[in-house]
Amino acid sequence: MVIIGKGGRVFWFLFGCLPKVCRAVWAISGRKGKTTPWFLWRKETMPIGPGPKGRFACVGDSIHKMTPNSGADGNAAIESAAALANAINSLKIAACNPCLEDVSHIMMGYQERKFRVSESINTAHQLTRLHALKGLKERLIAKYALPIGGDLLADLCADGWIGSTMLNYLPPPPRSLCGTMPFNPSQGVGKHESPLRRAIFALPLLAVGIWCFVVLMSLLPLVCSQKYLNPDV
Repeated sequence: MVIIGKGGRVFWFLFGCLPKVCRAVWAISGRKGKTTPWFLWRKETMPIGPGPKGRFACVGDSIHKMTPNSGADGNAAIESAAALANAINSLKIAACNPCLEDVSHIMMGYQERKFRVSESINTAHQLTRLHALKGLKERLIAKYALPIGGDLLADLCADGWIGSTMLNYLPPPPRSLCGTMPFNPSQGVGKHESPLRRAIFALPLLAVGIWCFVVLMSLLPLVCSQKYLNPDV
């Protein structure tokens, strides 16, 4: 893959499929020893659900691992740090001597970033499949859709950047408020309206359109016959 960056700088990326070794690892662990991966999974004690626990919270790219093709893992780590800083600042403003319950409540607000991160991980996964031409859909997109997509790739990137987490105790950077898509945390990845909801709201308009079409088609024979009988009309 070749990407042209700022100043005409060319970036080359080479992708290759690695051998499938996971099955061999599972087979060897079952034959050579008694501690199998399934045994370790059953003994897992770390919670899989909410990240923050009491006064403790994890931050960094290791808490939301994703394939590197989209280049979003480092950005996600910075956004997580900004979200945690916002939570700590909110706690400082809300209470002078916060108790453990106040800290836990603020940390759960930090956990709300999970939805945006999950969307970024899914996007990175889909982009990896596209780069590897993994399936028929990815092959069709790469061969036919992307060459005629125009600004599609730039729009997808902007969609991921526009809703980035901002430090709420500092003024917005002037650069992020200019351009055709200024910074807006209420938009972007994970903030789109449900297509099903939009379709439901559009049903009345569709019904009106169908009704108009039926009425016009019913009147068309009358108009044509009147024009045939009265050529001067």
